[in-house]
Amino acid sequence: MSIRGRWQVVETPGYDMALADAYILFDTDGGGFAIDCLAGSIQGACDGDAVEFGWQGNNEMEPAEGDGWAALRDDGSLDGEIRLLNGDEIPFIARQAKTSSTACLPLINPVPASRQMGSSEFGPLYRPILASGNSSYRQSS
Repeated sequence: MSIRGRWQVVETPGYDMALADAYILFDTDGGGFAIDCLAGSIQGACDGDAVEFGWQGNNEMEPAEGDGWAALRDDGSLDGEIRLLNGDEIPFIARQAKTSSTACLPLINPVPASRQMGSSEFGPLYRPILASGNSSYRQSS
């Protein structure tokens, strides 16, 4: 089994971090991760059943960098650690992320010509409403 792929971080032992969308991704030419307010790009090839890596990114919106490691466990989960340069060493446990088996289907009912704006093939036009710093969007009539 290879370490390559997207892994859902399910635990950070000793750290109280938000894990709802936490992940680590390993690919042939690098990868990336996001755990709570820590995010980074992984440099270098990630192959086999264990890897050591360097990373650059941010921690709570401040530039950060460091290194880390990850290894497959006997139960198929991933065990590892992300280290910040001159800072914390954050252990993690991850499980292979579930992927959808639903294929992307072509658009069956394109936007009818009567709904198109001018000669555009796109649907209704959305314009930003900018009033006192509000950048919400509303559909044009």
